[in-house]
Amino acid sequence: MSEAGLSDGIVVAVVSFEKKAGSENYGNETASVSIHLRIPEGLSDYDVPEARIANALAAARRLVHDELACSPSAQVVRSLEPLGRRVPITTATDAVAADLEELPF
Repeated sequence: MSEAGLSDGIVVAVVSFEKKAGSENYGNETASVSIHLRIPEGLSDYDVPEARIANALAAARRLVHDELACSPSAQVVRSLEPLGRRVPITTATDAVAADLEELPF
């Protein structure tokens, strides 16, 4: 048996997804998934239907995001939100800079 748990001689296509998210307090968190797709005898890895690869990639992405969503770091969890839905976070320095721009002098 090989590392993937498949017998030697069986052809597989490997679909992988990895995401690394940084956090000030926790360093980097990384989650990755590799899915091995068995290829029927007589076909090459180039003959695997695109839909099967796309489904495996979507499953890998979902598993990685589900794992990172359990992070104790709010910054890591926030990094999983789609960019269009993010609400800007203001800090005290941002507020001070905005006030200085509005001064009459």
